[in-house]
Amino acid sequence: VQEVLSQLVEATLNFRLSEMRTRDLARFIEAWGLLRHTPKGRLMERMCNTLEQRLKFSRDASEASSNDLNSAGITGAILGMSLAGFKHEGLLSIMCETVPDRLFEFSSSEISKMLYSFARLEYRHRQYLLAMGDHVPYRLKEFTAQEISTSVYAMWLLKFRHRKFLTGVCDHLPERLPEFNVHSLCNSAYALGKLEFKHRKFTAALSTHVASRVKDLNKEKMVANMLRSLQTLQSF
Repeated sequence: VQEVLSQLVEATLNFRLSEMRTRDLARFIEAWGLLRHTPKGRLMERMCNTLEQRLKFSRDASEASSNDLNSAGITGAILGMSLAGFKHEGLLSIMCETVPDRLFEFSSSEISKMLYSFARLEYRHRQYLLAMGDHVPYRLKEFTAQEISTSVYAMWLLKFRHRKFLTGVCDHLPERLPEFNVHSLCNSAYALGKLEFKHRKFTAALSTHVASRVKDLNKEKMVANMLRSLQTLQSF
């Protein structure tokens, strides 16, 4: 695998980045991340620099172009940087400025992936997170249990306590609790506890639900974790 990667890197070093399509730049960044590989020769940095300039041009253009980056490309590039551990401040910033006005183009999966990717990178962009917090509650029915858990946990990792987001999640969760596996259940409860968010309806529903999941929790050795999270939620 390493030999193949080396050959691919050698080939891409000869690319003229100015001639590459915007979507292909994003795909390369995502691919390097999925491979957990940061190519030599500052190739990742050069690709991120080029993509940043393209996005700035698209933002300032009066009309949309066929070369603009779609939601999958934006999500993929952010995911790639997070998996590769490559934090390009300029590209992340322009993406956070671009995404809020286009959130309805993004699927629930893309939204949760972006949030968690920013959390992995420890990149906290206030205006982006405010927009996410306002937007997500209206679309929670589209989210899977795992996507909800991932989004809540990401907000905790980013230390971002958005009241509308947390209220929307806690209002929505009681009817969805049976869909959660024990890991998602524990992560959600833990994150909400750490964010110190008081919501009696959710806490009561979770307490009742946990009683029916003791066997599953015990199997995964997560009973103690859940009890600690419940205790935290009940203490507010």
